[in-house]
Amino acid sequence: MKKIQKMILFMFVCAFLIVIPIVSNAETSGTCGENVTWVLDDSGTLTISGAGDIAFSDSTQTPWYDNRDSIKSVVVEEGITTIGKASFFDCNNLESVNIPSSVMSIGNQAFQFCTSLKNVTIPNNISKIGDRAFCYCKSLEDITFPDGVTSIGAYAFQYCSALKNITFPDSITTIGDHAFAGCTALENVYIANLSSWCRIDFNMNSNPLSYAKNLYLDNVLLTDLVIPSEITSVAGSAFYGYTSLESITLSDGVSFIGDYAFFGCSGVKSVELGKGLSYIGSHAFMNCNSLETVTIPNGVTTLGHKTFRGCGNLKKVKLPDYLTFIGEEAFCECNNLVDITIPKNVATIENFAFYDCHNLTEIILPANVTKIRSGAFLKCDGLKAVFFLGTKEKWQSFGLSVPKTTTVYGVKAPRCPFICCFRQCASDETNKGFRIEEY
Repeated sequence: MKKIQKMILFMFVCAFLIVIPIVSNAETSGTCGENVTWVLDDSGTLTISGAGDIAFSDSTQTPWYDNRDSIKSVVVEEGITTIGKASFFDCNNLESVNIPSSVMSIGNQAFQFCTSLKNVTIPNNISKIGDRAFCYCKSLEDITFPDGVTSIGAYAFQYCSALKNITFPDSITTIGDHAFAGCTALENVYIANLSSWCRIDFNMNSNPLSYAKNLYLDNVLLTDLVIPSEITSVAGSAFYGYTSLESITLSDGVSFIGDYAFFGCSGVKSVELGKGLSYIGSHAFMNCNSLETVTIPNGVTTLGHKTFRGCGNLKKVKLPDYLTFIGEEAFCECNNLVDITIPKNVATIENFAFYDCHNLTEIILPANVTKIRSGAFLKCDGLKAVFFLGTKEKWQSFGLSVPKTTTVYGVKAPRCPFICCFRQCASDETNKGFRIEEY
Protein backbone atom coordinates (compact mmCIF):
# COMPACT_ATOMS: atom_id res chain seq x y z
CA MET A 1 0.00 0.00 0.00
CA LYS A 2 2.82 2.38 0.97
CA LYS A 3 4.54 1.62 -2.33
CA ILE A 4 1.42 2.60 -4.20
CA GLN A 5 1.10 5.85 -2.25
CA LYS A 6 4.75 6.70 -2.91
CA MET A 7 4.28 5.98 -6.61
CA ILE A 8 1.22 8.27 -6.81
CA LEU A 9 3.09 11.02 -4.94
CA PHE A 10 6.04 10.65 -7.29
CA MET A 11 3.82 10.94 -10.39
CA PHE A 12 2.11 14.04 -8.97
CA VAL A 13 5.44 15.76 -8.31
CA CYS A 14 6.67 14.92 -11.81
CA ALA A 15 3.50 16.31 -13.38
CA PHE A 16 3.86 19.50 -11.31
CA LEU A 17 7.44 19.94 -12.39
CA ILE A 18 6.48 19.45 -16.03
CA VAL A 19 3.68 22.07 -15.86
CA ILE A 20 5.82 24.79 -14.24
CA PRO A 21 8.14 25.46 -17.22
CA ILE A 22 5.23 25.42 -19.68
CA VAL A 23 3.46 28.18 -17.78
CA SER A 24 6.60 30.20 -17.22
CA ASN A 25 7.61 30.03 -20.91
CA ALA A 26 4.34 31.65 -22.03
CA GLU A 27 5.67 35.19 -21.75
CA THR A 28 3.37 38.17 -21.33
CA SER A 29 5.81 40.99 -22.14
CA GLY A 30 9.05 41.66 -23.92
CA THR A 31 10.56 43.21 -27.04
CA CYS A 32 9.39 42.73 -30.63
CA GLY A 33 11.69 44.95 -32.62
CA GLU A 34 14.75 47.11 -32.20
CA ASN A 35 12.83 49.82 -30.34
CA VAL A 36 9.48 48.10 -29.86
CA THR A 37 8.00 46.47 -26.75
CA TRP A 38 4.84 44.50 -26.04
CA VAL A 39 2.63 43.68 -23.05
CA LEU A 40 -0.30 41.24 -22.84
CA ASP A 41 -2.57 41.94 -19.85
CA ASP A 42 -5.02 39.68 -18.04
CA SER A 43 -7.99 41.00 -20.02
CA GLY A 44 -6.46 39.81 -23.30
CA THR A 45 -5.32 43.20 -24.59
CA LEU A 46 -1.97 43.16 -26.39
CA THR A 47 -0.33 46.60 -26.40
CA ILE A 48 2.61 47.32 -28.70
CA SER A 49 4.56 50.53 -28.23
CA GLY A 50 7.80 52.18 -29.28
CA ALA A 51 9.20 53.37 -32.59
CA GLY A 52 9.84 51.49 -35.83
CA ASP A 53 8.72 48.17 -37.27
CA ILE A 54 7.12 45.04 -35.89
CA ALA A 55 8.96 42.57 -38.08
CA PHE A 56 9.21 38.78 -37.94
CA SER A 57 10.26 36.25 -40.55
CA ASP A 58 7.31 33.98 -39.75
CA SER A 59 4.52 33.50 -37.24
CA THR A 60 6.41 31.07 -34.99
CA GLN A 61 8.89 33.83 -34.07
CA THR A 62 6.33 36.27 -32.65
CA PRO A 63 6.92 36.26 -28.90
CA TRP A 64 3.17 36.15 -28.13
CA TYR A 65 2.44 33.24 -30.45
CA ASP A 66 2.04 30.74 -27.60
CA ASN A 67 -0.47 33.13 -26.02
CA ARG A 68 -2.33 33.84 -29.27
CA ASP A 69 -5.59 32.24 -28.09
CA SER A 70 -5.67 34.69 -25.14
CA ILE A 71 -5.45 37.80 -27.32
CA LYS A 72 -8.83 39.54 -27.70
CA SER A 73 -7.75 43.04 -28.70
CA VAL A 74 -4.61 44.67 -30.07
CA VAL A 75 -3.57 48.27 -29.46
CA VAL A 76 -0.71 49.45 -31.64
CA GLU A 77 0.50 52.78 -30.31
CA GLU A 78 1.65 55.82 -32.26
CA GLY A 79 5.26 55.48 -33.40
CA ILE A 80 5.00 51.99 -34.89
CA THR A 81 5.56 52.25 -38.67
CA THR A 82 5.06 48.71 -40.00
CA ILE A 83 2.96 45.76 -38.94
CA GLY A 84 5.27 43.00 -40.10
CA LYS A 85 4.76 39.64 -41.68
CA ALA A 86 2.44 37.31 -39.74
CA SER A 87 2.45 39.59 -36.68
CA PHE A 88 -0.97 38.37 -35.51
CA PHE A 89 -1.22 35.19 -37.56
CA ASP A 90 -3.84 32.75 -36.21
CA CYS A 91 -4.94 34.96 -33.30
CA ASN A 92 -8.37 33.43 -33.75
CA ASN A 93 -9.98 35.14 -30.72
CA LEU A 94 -8.84 38.64 -31.74
CA GLU A 95 -11.94 40.83 -32.11
CA SER A 96 -10.61 44.37 -32.49
CA VAL A 97 -7.41 46.15 -33.46
CA ASN A 98 -6.35 49.77 -33.20
CA ILE A 99 -3.84 50.84 -35.85
CA PRO A 100 -2.31 54.35 -35.46
CA SER A 101 -1.67 56.89 -38.20
CA SER A 102 2.08 56.27 -37.99
CA VAL A 103 1.71 52.82 -39.59
CA MET A 104 2.52 52.94 -43.32
CA SER A 105 2.19 49.30 -44.35
CA ILE A 106 0.57 46.04 -43.27
CA GLY A 107 2.74 43.03 -44.06
CA ASN A 108 1.97 39.67 -45.60
CA GLN A 109 -0.28 37.42 -43.49
CA ALA A 110 -0.38 40.05 -40.73
CA PHE A 111 -3.92 39.12 -39.62
CA GLN A 112 -4.41 35.84 -41.48
CA PHE A 113 -6.77 33.42 -39.69
CA CYS A 114 -7.97 36.08 -37.23
CA THR A 115 -11.40 34.52 -37.60
CA SER A 116 -13.10 36.61 -34.87
CA LEU A 117 -11.93 40.02 -36.15
CA LYS A 118 -15.06 42.04 -36.94
CA ASN A 119 -13.80 45.57 -37.58
CA VAL A 120 -10.54 47.18 -38.57
CA THR A 121 -9.85 50.84 -39.31
CA ILE A 122 -7.02 51.38 -41.76
CA PRO A 123 -5.31 54.76 -41.16
CA ASN A 124 -4.61 57.34 -43.86
CA ASN A 125 -0.85 56.87 -44.11
CA ILE A 126 -0.97 53.22 -45.15
CA SER A 127 -0.02 52.73 -48.80
CA LYS A 128 0.33 48.96 -49.06
CA ILE A 129 -1.59 45.97 -47.74
CA GLY A 130 0.40 42.76 -48.08
CA ASP A 131 -0.46 39.37 -49.53
CA ARG A 132 -2.97 37.41 -47.43
CA ALA A 133 -2.96 40.23 -44.86
CA PHE A 134 -6.59 39.57 -43.80
CA CYS A 135 -7.10 36.18 -45.43
CA TYR A 136 -9.70 34.03 -43.61
CA CYS A 137 -10.90 36.87 -41.38
CA LYS A 138 -14.35 35.30 -41.52
CA SER A 139 -16.07 37.78 -39.20
CA LEU A 140 -14.93 40.96 -40.96
CA GLU A 141 -18.00 42.77 -42.35
CA ASP A 142 -16.84 46.15 -43.69
CA ILE A 143 -13.60 47.56 -44.99
CA THR A 144 -12.82 51.14 -46.00
CA PHE A 145 -9.53 51.85 -47.72
CA PRO A 146 -8.42 55.42 -47.05
CA ASP A 147 -7.07 57.71 -49.72
CA GLY A 148 -3.38 56.88 -49.95
CA VAL A 149 -3.65 53.09 -50.23
CA THR A 150 -2.20 52.21 -53.63
CA SER A 151 -1.73 48.45 -53.49
CA ILE A 152 -3.76 45.52 -52.17
CA GLY A 153 -1.84 42.25 -52.22
CA ALA A 154 -2.75 38.85 -53.59
CA TYR A 155 -5.32 36.92 -51.54
CA ALA A 156 -5.41 39.88 -49.11
CA PHE A 157 -9.08 39.37 -48.17
CA GLN A 158 -9.64 35.89 -49.53
CA TYR A 159 -12.42 33.95 -47.75
CA CYS A 160 -13.60 36.93 -45.70
CA SER A 161 -16.97 35.27 -46.02
CA ALA A 162 -18.92 37.83 -43.92
CA LEU A 163 -17.57 40.88 -45.80
CA LYS A 164 -20.51 42.94 -47.12
CA ASN A 165 -19.21 46.42 -47.97
CA ILE A 166 -15.97 47.75 -49.49
CA THR A 167 -15.09 51.42 -50.07
CA PHE A 168 -12.24 52.17 -52.48
CA PRO A 169 -10.32 55.48 -52.73
CA ASP A 170 -9.07 57.13 -55.91
CA SER A 171 -5.49 56.20 -55.00
CA ILE A 172 -5.77 52.43 -55.63
CA THR A 173 -3.62 51.38 -58.59
CA THR A 174 -3.14 47.62 -58.14
CA ILE A 175 -5.21 44.76 -56.73
CA GLY A 176 -3.44 41.39 -56.55
CA ASP A 177 -4.55 37.93 -57.64
CA HIS A 178 -7.69 36.58 -55.94
CA ALA A 179 -7.66 39.49 -53.44
CA PHE A 180 -11.38 39.08 -52.68
CA ALA A 181 -11.91 35.47 -53.75
CA GLY A 182 -14.49 33.66 -51.65
CA CYS A 183 -16.09 36.86 -50.29
CA THR A 184 -19.50 35.31 -50.93
CA ALA A 185 -21.52 37.74 -48.76
CA LEU A 186 -20.23 40.83 -50.57
CA GLU A 187 -23.06 43.16 -51.56
CA ASN A 188 -21.79 46.68 -52.15
CA VAL A 189 -18.70 48.33 -53.61
CA TYR A 190 -18.36 52.11 -53.29
CA ILE A 191 -16.17 54.30 -55.50
CA ALA A 192 -15.98 58.07 -56.00
CA ASN A 193 -14.11 58.38 -59.29
CA LEU A 194 -14.85 56.40 -62.46
CA SER A 195 -11.59 57.44 -64.12
CA SER A 196 -9.54 56.04 -61.23
CA TRP A 197 -11.52 52.79 -61.25
CA CYS A 198 -10.94 52.32 -64.99
CA ARG A 199 -7.17 52.62 -64.44
CA ILE A 200 -6.77 49.99 -61.71
CA ASP A 201 -4.48 47.10 -62.59
CA PHE A 202 -6.74 44.19 -61.67
CA ASN A 203 -4.89 40.89 -61.55
CA MET A 204 -6.36 37.42 -61.95
CA ASN A 205 -9.84 37.20 -60.39
CA SER A 206 -9.14 40.20 -58.18
CA ASN A 207 -12.17 42.39 -58.91
CA PRO A 208 -14.71 42.28 -56.04
CA LEU A 209 -17.52 42.98 -58.53
CA SER A 210 -17.53 39.29 -59.40
CA TYR A 211 -19.23 38.86 -56.00
CA ALA A 212 -20.79 42.26 -55.24
CA LYS A 213 -24.32 42.87 -56.47
CA ASN A 214 -24.02 46.64 -56.48
CA LEU A 215 -21.45 49.22 -57.58
CA TYR A 216 -22.07 52.74 -56.31
CA LEU A 217 -20.48 55.75 -58.00
CA ASP A 218 -20.79 58.76 -55.69
CA ASN A 219 -23.45 56.78 -53.80
CA VAL A 220 -25.56 56.27 -56.94
CA LEU A 221 -26.12 52.69 -58.08
CA LEU A 222 -24.37 52.17 -61.41
CA THR A 223 -26.52 50.24 -63.91
CA ASP A 224 -26.02 52.31 -67.08
CA LEU A 225 -22.31 52.89 -67.63
CA VAL A 226 -21.24 55.94 -69.61
CA ILE A 227 -17.49 56.36 -70.11
CA PRO A 228 -16.82 60.06 -70.83
CA SER A 229 -14.32 61.40 -73.34
CA GLU A 230 -11.64 62.23 -70.76
CA ILE A 231 -11.25 58.50 -70.04
CA THR A 232 -9.20 56.98 -72.86
CA SER A 233 -9.00 53.37 -71.72
CA VAL A 234 -10.89 50.76 -69.71
CA ALA A 235 -8.43 48.52 -67.88
CA GLY A 236 -8.57 44.76 -68.01
CA SER A 237 -11.22 43.24 -65.69
CA ALA A 238 -12.52 46.71 -64.73
CA PHE A 239 -16.13 45.50 -64.58
CA TYR A 240 -15.45 41.77 -64.43
CA GLY A 241 -18.56 39.84 -63.39
CA TYR A 242 -20.71 42.89 -62.60
CA THR A 243 -24.12 41.40 -63.30
CA SER A 244 -26.19 44.50 -62.40
CA LEU A 245 -24.82 46.46 -65.35
CA GLU A 246 -27.49 46.91 -68.06
CA SER A 247 -25.92 49.15 -70.71
CA ILE A 248 -22.48 50.35 -71.79
CA THR A 249 -21.77 53.55 -73.70
CA LEU A 250 -18.20 54.49 -74.60
CA SER A 251 -17.42 58.00 -75.84
CA ASP A 252 -15.30 58.60 -78.93
CA GLY A 253 -12.34 59.33 -76.67
CA VAL A 254 -12.05 55.73 -75.48
CA SER A 255 -9.47 53.91 -77.60
CA PHE A 256 -8.71 50.81 -75.51
CA ILE A 257 -10.75 48.05 -73.84
CA GLY A 258 -8.59 45.65 -71.84
CA ASP A 259 -8.81 41.87 -71.50
CA TYR A 260 -11.85 40.68 -69.52
CA ALA A 261 -13.04 44.30 -69.11
CA PHE A 262 -16.74 43.37 -69.22
CA PHE A 263 -16.45 39.61 -68.79
CA GLY A 264 -19.60 38.06 -67.35
CA CYS A 265 -21.70 41.24 -67.35
CA SER A 266 -24.72 39.07 -67.95
CA GLY A 267 -27.27 41.87 -67.56
CA VAL A 268 -25.88 44.07 -70.36
CA LYS A 269 -28.39 44.38 -73.20
CA SER A 270 -26.85 47.18 -75.24
CA VAL A 271 -23.32 48.31 -76.03
CA GLU A 272 -22.38 51.48 -77.90
CA LEU A 273 -18.71 51.70 -78.82
CA GLY A 274 -17.20 55.08 -79.73
CA LYS A 275 -15.56 55.88 -83.05
CA GLY A 276 -12.15 56.28 -81.45
CA LEU A 277 -11.94 52.67 -80.29
CA SER A 278 -8.94 50.83 -81.76
CA TYR A 279 -8.42 47.84 -79.47
CA ILE A 280 -10.72 45.26 -77.84
CA GLY A 281 -8.95 42.74 -75.62
CA SER A 282 -9.51 39.01 -75.32
CA HIS A 283 -12.56 37.88 -73.30
CA ALA A 284 -13.66 41.54 -73.21
CA PHE A 285 -17.40 40.80 -73.58
CA MET A 286 -17.38 37.06 -72.95
CA ASN A 287 -20.57 35.69 -71.34
CA CYS A 288 -22.51 38.93 -71.77
CA ASN A 289 -25.42 36.68 -72.55
CA SER A 290 -28.14 39.39 -72.67
CA LEU A 291 -26.35 41.36 -75.40
CA GLU A 292 -28.32 41.30 -78.68
CA THR A 293 -26.55 43.60 -81.14
CA VAL A 294 -23.14 45.20 -81.44
CA THR A 295 -21.45 47.44 -83.99
CA ILE A 296 -17.67 47.44 -83.83
CA PRO A 297 -16.05 50.73 -84.98
CA ASN A 298 -13.78 50.89 -88.02
CA GLY A 299 -10.70 51.68 -85.96
CA VAL A 300 -10.64 48.11 -84.60
CA THR A 301 -8.40 45.90 -86.75
CA THR A 302 -8.21 42.74 -84.63
CA LEU A 303 -10.59 40.80 -82.42
CA GLY A 304 -8.81 38.84 -79.69
CA HIS A 305 -9.67 35.32 -78.68
CA LYS A 306 -13.01 34.73 -76.93
CA THR A 307 -14.00 38.41 -77.29
CA PHE A 308 -17.73 37.65 -77.55
CA ARG A 309 -17.74 33.98 -76.58
CA GLY A 310 -20.90 32.82 -74.85
CA CYS A 311 -23.00 35.85 -75.83
CA GLY A 312 -25.95 33.54 -76.29
CA ASN A 313 -28.51 36.21 -77.29
CA LEU A 314 -26.26 38.02 -79.75
CA LYS A 315 -28.24 38.19 -83.01
CA LYS A 316 -26.49 40.83 -85.08
CA VAL A 317 -22.84 41.87 -85.38
CA LYS A 318 -21.48 44.59 -87.65
CA LEU A 319 -17.77 43.99 -88.12
CA PRO A 320 -15.49 46.93 -89.02
CA ASP A 321 -14.29 47.47 -92.59
CA TYR A 322 -10.62 47.40 -91.64
CA LEU A 323 -10.74 44.25 -89.55
CA THR A 324 -7.91 41.87 -90.48
CA PHE A 325 -7.94 39.20 -87.76
CA ILE A 326 -10.67 37.23 -85.95
CA GLY A 327 -9.25 35.40 -82.96
CA GLU A 328 -9.81 31.92 -81.59
CA GLU A 329 -13.36 31.39 -80.23
CA ALA A 330 -14.18 35.07 -80.86
CA PHE A 331 -17.88 34.30 -81.39
CA CYS A 332 -17.95 30.75 -80.03
CA GLU A 333 -21.38 29.70 -78.66
CA CYS A 334 -23.17 32.81 -79.93
CA ASN A 335 -26.21 30.62 -80.43
CA ASN A 336 -28.60 33.24 -81.82
CA LEU A 337 -26.27 34.68 -84.44
CA VAL A 338 -28.05 34.16 -87.79
CA ASP A 339 -25.70 35.56 -90.42
CA ILE A 340 -22.27 37.16 -90.56
CA THR A 341 -20.45 39.13 -93.22
CA ILE A 342 -16.69 38.95 -92.95
CA PRO A 343 -15.17 42.26 -94.15
CA LYS A 344 -12.96 42.27 -97.23
CA ASN A 345 -9.71 42.99 -95.34
CA VAL A 346 -9.92 39.98 -93.02
CA ALA A 347 -6.93 37.72 -93.66
CA THR A 348 -7.18 35.25 -90.76
CA ILE A 349 -10.03 33.47 -89.02
CA GLU A 350 -8.72 31.38 -86.13
CA ASN A 351 -9.86 28.00 -84.85
CA PHE A 352 -13.36 27.75 -83.35
CA ALA A 353 -14.04 31.42 -84.13
CA PHE A 354 -17.73 30.60 -84.72
CA TYR A 355 -17.85 27.22 -82.98
CA ASP A 356 -21.36 26.02 -82.05
CA CYS A 357 -23.17 28.99 -83.56
CA HIS A 358 -25.93 26.55 -84.43
CA ASN A 359 -28.42 29.19 -85.67
CA LEU A 360 -25.91 30.66 -88.11
CA THR A 361 -27.38 30.05 -91.57
CA GLU A 362 -25.21 32.13 -93.89
CA ILE A 363 -21.61 33.35 -94.09
CA ILE A 364 -19.97 35.66 -96.62
CA LEU A 365 -16.20 35.31 -96.93
CA PRO A 366 -13.96 37.75 -98.84
CA ALA A 367 -11.40 36.79 -101.48
CA ASN A 368 -8.55 38.30 -99.44
CA VAL A 369 -8.79 35.81 -96.59
CA THR A 370 -5.61 33.73 -96.53
CA LYS A 371 -6.09 31.50 -93.49
CA ILE A 372 -9.19 29.90 -92.06
CA ARG A 373 -8.54 27.30 -89.39
CA SER A 374 -10.30 23.99 -89.99
CA GLY A 375 -12.52 24.27 -86.90
CA ALA A 376 -13.57 27.88 -87.46
CA PHE A 377 -17.20 26.92 -88.22
CA LEU A 378 -17.33 23.58 -86.44
CA LYS A 379 -20.76 22.55 -85.06
CA CYS A 380 -22.54 25.31 -87.00
CA ASP A 381 -25.24 22.74 -87.68
CA GLY A 382 -27.76 25.23 -89.12
CA LEU A 383 -25.34 26.60 -91.72
CA LYS A 384 -27.01 26.43 -95.14
CA ALA A 385 -24.79 28.56 -97.35
CA VAL A 386 -21.22 29.84 -97.49
CA PHE A 387 -20.49 32.46 -100.16
CA PHE A 388 -16.78 32.73 -100.95
CA LEU A 389 -15.44 35.45 -103.24
CA GLY A 390 -12.18 33.62 -103.93
CA THR A 391 -11.21 30.73 -106.18
CA LYS A 392 -12.26 27.13 -105.77
CA GLU A 393 -8.61 26.08 -105.29
CA LYS A 394 -8.19 28.59 -102.48
CA TRP A 395 -11.35 27.37 -100.79
CA GLN A 396 -10.21 23.77 -100.93
CA SER A 397 -6.84 24.72 -99.42
CA PHE A 398 -8.57 25.78 -96.20
CA GLY A 399 -9.77 22.24 -95.44
CA LEU A 400 -12.75 23.59 -93.51
CA SER A 401 -15.13 21.39 -91.57
CA VAL A 402 -18.69 22.42 -92.47
CA PRO A 403 -21.96 20.48 -92.06
CA LYS A 404 -22.94 18.09 -94.86
CA THR A 405 -26.07 20.16 -95.45
CA THR A 406 -24.03 23.30 -96.18
CA THR A 407 -23.66 24.47 -99.78
CA VAL A 408 -20.53 26.44 -100.60
CA TYR A 409 -20.84 28.93 -103.44
CA GLY A 410 -18.05 30.63 -105.33
CA VAL A 411 -19.00 34.20 -106.20
CA LYS A 412 -17.19 36.40 -108.67
CA ALA A 413 -18.18 40.04 -108.95
CA PRO A 414 -15.85 41.77 -111.43
CA ARG A 415 -17.70 45.07 -111.58
CA CYS A 416 -19.06 45.28 -108.04
CA PRO A 417 -16.81 46.56 -105.22
CA PHE A 418 -19.28 45.75 -102.43
CA ILE A 419 -19.00 42.45 -100.65
CA CYS A 420 -22.56 42.37 -99.33
CA CYS A 421 -24.67 43.34 -102.35
CA PHE A 422 -24.65 39.99 -104.10
CA ARG A 423 -27.35 38.64 -101.77
CA GLN A 424 -29.98 40.47 -103.82
CA CYS A 425 -28.12 39.63 -107.03
CA ALA A 426 -27.86 35.90 -106.38
CA SER A 427 -31.20 35.21 -108.07
CA ASP A 428 -29.97 36.83 -111.28
CA GLU A 429 -26.49 35.63 -112.29
CA THR A 430 -26.12 38.33 -114.92
CA ASN A 431 -26.94 41.21 -112.57
CA LYS A 432 -23.87 43.45 -112.03
CA GLY A 433 -21.61 40.83 -113.51
CA PHE A 434 -22.01 38.21 -110.74
CA ARG A 435 -21.22 34.62 -111.59
CA ILE A 436 -22.21 32.06 -108.96
CA GLU A 437 -21.05 28.46 -109.00
CA GLU A 438 -21.25 25.73 -106.45
CA TYR A 439 -17.91 24.67 -104.91
